[in-house]
Amino acid sequence: SARRAMRPRLLLLLAVALRSAAGKKKAPPPPPPSQRGAPNFNLFADDPRIRFNGYVSADIAHELARFSRPGLAAAGAVGVAAASPGVSVSFRTDAAKIFAVLDYVGPAACSMRCAAMPSGGCYAARPCANQCEARLEIDGVPTGTHPAHTTLNGLPLVRGDRPDDDVVVSRGGTAGGGGGGARGFLGEVKVWISNSEGLPGDEPAPVRSYTLHLPWGAAVAFKRLHLESSAPGAPRPTVHAPPPPPTVRYIALGDSITAGMCSRSAAYPELLAGMSPGWEAVNLGAPGVRADLAPAQAVVAARPDLVTVMLGAEDWVSCDRGLMQPATSLLSRLRVDLPPGIPIALITPLASEREEKRCNGAAAATPQELRMQLAAAVESRKSSGDSSIFLVHGVSLLPPSLLPDGLHPSHQGNLELARNLQAQLGFAPVKFSVVSCSPLTVAVAGIRPRGGFDFYFGSATDEAKVIERMRDGAAAGDEHQCAGRSLMLDARGRVTGTADATGAATVTVDAVTGMDACHNVVFEIFDTSTCANSRLGNVASSHNTVVDTPAERWAHWP
Repeated sequence: SARRAMRPRLLLLLAVALRSAAGKKKAPPPPPPSQRGAPNFNLFADDPRIRFNGYVSADIAHELARFSRPGLAAAGAVGVAAASPGVSVSFRTDAAKIFAVLDYVGPAACSMRCAAMPSGGCYAARPCANQCEARLEIDGVPTGTHPAHTTLNGLPLVRGDRPDDDVVVSRGGTAGGGGGGARGFLGEVKVWISNSEGLPGDEPAPVRSYTLHLPWGAAVAFKRLHLESSAPGAPRPTVHAPPPPPTVRYIALGDSITAGMCSRSAAYPELLAGMSPGWEAVNLGAPGVRADLAPAQAVVAARPDLVTVMLGAEDWVSCDRGLMQPATSLLSRLRVDLPPGIPIALITPLASEREEKRCNGAAAATPQELRMQLAAAVESRKSSGDSSIFLVHGVSLLPPSLLPDGLHPSHQGNLELARNLQAQLGFAPVKFSVVSCSPLTVAVAGIRPRGGFDFYFGSATDEAKVIERMRDGAAAGDEHQCAGRSLMLDARGRVTGTADATGAATVTVDAVTGMDACHNVVFEIFDTSTCANSRLGNVASSHNTVVDTPAERWAHWP
């Protein structure tokens, strides 16, 4: 009877519980990872937060971005270098772990021991290595010891540790998993860009700007970026808008020297553009390119604001003709096909181990004879009324000691070449104007405020000279601040000075007096704080930093 009396009470309690439960809202299912802030995700090639620079032609789809340089294959460019423009991939993010996925296009793997040729052989530039590895900059600074490694089958690729180590060294085995030696790159390759560890779980990594430079020695397409937070509980990484696009496109046409053979990092076009804010370099250098009409197509397609042409080395090898007629035809075609007034600077071949040697063929010319033919081509264009064509003498741009194989500049050589070329094109920060002579009096500007400078004077040279560490007659410990830089003249003397608060000064050289001395002397100025240099100066009427340079015709001054 007691059990029967409890039953109504239990039924009542159960009904109350059911009504209470029915009044509560059902918990929604967890949102998908894309809505709840997943700690890792992919950024694909067509994402507008990724910026590509340095290309001529691009085919950018969701899962792959391909780049090409139309016209160079027809110009005689050998191997995969014809399809590898050294494009840069830039983005900004606070992701702690980042890797890029690249696609190395065949048919053969890129090997650092072999810059491939269509014949199946290798472009000979020993002891230099072919460049297969992508290069990384973080916040504008090239990385060397940063924990960013290219991996192939899970194995890291390690660069040389010394700043002057121009031969890329691989360690960790071959692509096929074998023993030591150079490894090839083919197909999908993962490039670690950042692998930050040790951040608190609720603290994001700092926002950084990353630029990945694709190599010149391989045909490479870009697939995607993978970004991760520092820890499972950390906020989802943020990808910021890239900086404004460059406003100036500098196009460098050339052969393997312009491409960057023997440099462990960037070639001179990229380095020169990096010295001028807002500039973008498009490197149209490739082994095998000669002074022909064919490369003009690639230059025009690149939509240049400034063009430099450095050719002649491959023509010396072929040795089948003179250079004045083909060079004149190339320059004429560029002038017709480019917008009016675009500056074009022809750079004659650098000094090399070939000096005084006649090539083996019908032309039987020395490098100096080829330089004279190229200079004649420029003069021919000027005489026809082309006021935006310029000649730069290559022999004074770089000391032969910075050519590890006797022809191609090393990494330091490319940097020196970029600095001196920037000066000779009229864009260097160190400026001057000739006030009078005699004695030689020059107004100097662009020096670091209240900083020192060296004013070298002398005569023209056929070979740049390295500035020695010790000054002439200096006491021990008085080392030259710009040791390792090069002089583009044969120095007879040096005057030192200090700029005022605006970075200006006036220099008087008492040693240069008289009509002959005034008109034969050349000079060069170095800012000893930054080691930036001026172009070569002389005392021709109204001569200053930009007279008869592309900078004189420049339409992009602020």
